[in-house]
Amino acid sequence: MGVAAIASAATAAVASTASTAARLPLLLRPLSTTAAASTRRAFPSPAFPAPAALRASPRSLLARAHPGAIAAVGAPRLFSAAAASASDSPPPPSTPPPPPSDGAAASGAAASPEAVAALQADVAARTSRVAQLREEWARARADLDTVRTRTQREVADAGVYSIAKLAKDLLDTVDVLHRALDSLPPGAVADKVDPAADPDRAALTSLHHGVAATRDALLAAFGRFEIVEVDPVGTPFDPNKHEALFVAPVPGKEPGSVLVCQKTGFYIRDRVLRPAQVGVVAG
Repeated sequence: MGVAAIASAATAAVASTASTAARLPLLLRPLSTTAAASTRRAFPSPAFPAPAALRASPRSLLARAHPGAIAAVGAPRLFSAAAASASDSPPPPSTPPPPPSDGAAASGAAASPEAVAALQADVAARTSRVAQLREEWARARADLDTVRTRTQREVADAGVYSIAKLAKDLLDTVDVLHRALDSLPPGAVADKVDPAADPDRAALTSLHHGVAATRDALLAAFGRFEIVEVDPVGTPFDPNKHEALFVAPVPGKEPGSVLVCQKTGFYIRDRVLRPAQVGVVAG
């Protein structure tokens, strides 16, 4: 609500009070007349005049009962004039702040050499700290990448090489089956044998076929886990893959090559599960 609206409301209220005060004499006059007549009837002797309160005018009675009412009657003109002057007068112009003095500007513009040196030292220290933190972060990230790569490789190797121990224990079984099959002389086993004509040969042939099937099934199981058998006869000797049992000069053979294989080698993916036990041609 603005100043003009407040002033208007106050003026209306004061005017209403003044109008009521103006009508009070008219309202109190019958009461005063009735009271005077009653007093005269009660006290007909002139020795008992009417009380002074009844002889007083209504305005004086109102002043005694309500001292502020008479003062409020004359207030509307003053209040309305003050409100009108307050609402019509423009607001005072704002005073701009005084410009800084030349001394203050000079002191702010030019800093002391000690302060400049202190700021430069602080900047250099913070720059060095930032460079140190960057280097530490780079090293920590490199270490994290190394650990992540190693962990991924170990997890992958665990899935592939977890069977290495069991397979290594079964290699002796493969060797036994190889020796059993190689122990038969040539011609002892035929593809087709009449059991009635030669029952011993037929039984031996059946046993040979069973042992060969067992060996082939075991090697096939190895192959499903990426385990392969390697016979290095005729290849150059490799100490990382072969175990030399003996060295012998053999005419017509390339020196340093594998001459004979006592036990075949086995690999699981790119690792040597068991080196081949070989004899090497002397150089």
